[in-house]
Amino acid sequence: MADLGPVVLQAGSPIAYRTGVRLDLHPDDRLADLQQRVRTAVHQVRGAASTGYPLGVLHMTAGYATADTDSDELAQIVHRVRPGHAPSTVGRIVLVEVAWQRVVPAGSDGPVWRIGWDAVATVPLGR
Repeated sequence: MADLGPVVLQAGSPIAYRTGVRLDLHPDDRLADLQQRVRTAVHQVRGAASTGYPLGVLHMTAGYATADTDSDELAQIVHRVRPGHAPSTVGRIVLVEVAWQRVVPAGSDGPVWRIGWDAVATVPLGR
């Protein structure tokens, strides 16, 4: 990762959808290269089955929904966020182990997913 250096991006505009709020990242070519390098390194050390998250359009998630609802009101609110884009720099990679757990919160009508993670390693980008 030392030869890449920090990756400078623009994040936004925020997009509300049924499972949360997401910000697209632009330009994403260097970030996609970084993602592939990290995944290849993890597979070499931990095996191909060690990453279960499918690769897709690169984005940053600002929040997750815990129940189904009409997202129109949230979409209107996040559309008014200004400025709609923000500079963002990726200067290190944090390798995390993610755990999904089904729990029933106090006062809830039913179970929800709780996402937890433990940092395993931090790798700075650049020298």
